[in-house]
Amino acid sequence: VLEASPVALVRGPETGIDREGPILYSDEIRALLRGRAVDEGAPDVPLYRRRVYAMAIYTKTRCPELAALTAPDVDLAHATIVVSKQLEKTKRPDEDDKGTKKTKTRRTRTIDVEAALVPLIAQLVKAPEGRAGRLLRVPPPEDCAELLRKDLWTVGVRREPLHTEDATRTMMVFHSLRDTGLTHMAVRGDSPIVVQWAAGHTDFKMTQRYIDRGRVDARRIGPPLPPLPPEVLGDGPKGAGEPSEGAPSEGTREAEGTPDNLSRNLSADRPSVSKFPFSLGKWGDPNGN
Repeated sequence: VLEASPVALVRGPETGIDREGPILYSDEIRALLRGRAVDEGAPDVPLYRRRVYAMAIYTKTRCPELAALTAPDVDLAHATIVVSKQLEKTKRPDEDDKGTKKTKTRRTRTIDVEAALVPLIAQLVKAPEGRAGRLLRVPPPEDCAELLRKDLWTVGVRREPLHTEDATRTMMVFHSLRDTGLTHMAVRGDSPIVVQWAAGHTDFKMTQRYIDRGRVDARRIGPPLPPLPPEVLGDGPKGAGEPSEGAPSEGTREAEGTPDNLSRNLSADRPSVSKFPFSLGKWGDPNGN
């Protein structure tokens, strides 16, 4: 009878390297949300996509949670959002809310709306841009990451780690916007418990990673979660601020409860750099057609 385990000295499989994902710095957030192309003749980033990016960064929600948000989830009077569901790829007849299911952690959480985001949230509540009353027109999940990198390239945000993937690093993906918002919270000095709640983490070890990174990257990030540029509210120069399909008209842009101290004096300087090396079918169309 064999008394020792036959696998006692067998080395387990390699688990791989925990690769570091990139985040956006404050000046890069402002450039992305302004949406102005740096190359002559190139189209600006569509307004509906810039609003998706702003909501992803400032609400710190996961992409399926963001795509499922509707006006009833928002309490403007108390500046909160209830995150109770996520969009499902295929509709299931046994779901109470067709097309959605419970969040990844199967928990409902109420998050505070960042003061900088209140004007945009108010616009989206009045005039939702997505289907079936969804607040946002989120591109298909399979296109989100590539579109984000394309749009970053368009506005001149071409820092090498954002567009490079190798053995130790991953390139920018849509989830990186959530990572950006949570890391900025850590840099701002928010309570670790507040960061954990905003993220919807059930394990604080995951939250600790954002806090540690915030300590390391604070100087590079700059002032965390900067005020939204006017262009993302539809108030910028013609082109960058043109309303997308379903966006509010001039008469609905002034929202109740909008803070009057938002910074709107952002630099309009645009560097001149080379063009993004690929295109993307209909979701790469600046008109979203």
